[in-house]
This record gives sequence, C-alpha cells and structure tokens, in this order.
Amino acid sequence: MIVSLVKRKEYKFIREFLITMKIKIFLLKENLVKEMEMPNNSKVKDLIKALGFTVQGTVVLRDGTPIVEEENLMPEDKITVILTATGG
Repeated sequence: MIVSLVKRKEYKFIREFLITMKIKIFLLKENLVKEMEMPNNSKVKDLIKALGFTVQGTVVLRDGTPIVEEENLMPEDKITVILTATGG
C-alpha cells in the first residue's frame, strides 16, 4: 500500500491538502446557486478568493448566520455570499 511508504507527517500533509469537499454556494447578487469543490481545511477567506472576491467587500453566511473569514468550511456547507462593495 502506497500510504505505508509515506511518513506520517507527509501523509497528514497530503490528506489535508489533496482531499476535497463539496460546498453549495448561493451568490445573492447574481441570484445563482453554485457548487464548488474546495480542499479540506479551507477557510471562508479561501472560498472568497476562489470566487474572485475580496474579504473586505463580502459578507458570508452559513445557514443565515454571518461567519468570519478565518472560519473553517465544512463538507456539504450551504453558504450565502453577499457582495457589499461595488465598483464605480
């Protein structure tokens, strides 16, 4: 088995960064539901960056409750993203 050849520390690194989870996202401004795969241990700020937004111009809700950018995402999360800043 390949895992037996990898040191525990390296296995932990591989497990944390290569395994993905599905997140369902509702983009309020676009009125669009999107499903994304994110690496395990992703944080809200990682999701915001993956969507092409900035933390300063975005509010993120999990089940209607605001969450901060350092909050870990969980598999099968249902997230709402609200853009608060607009270009002009």
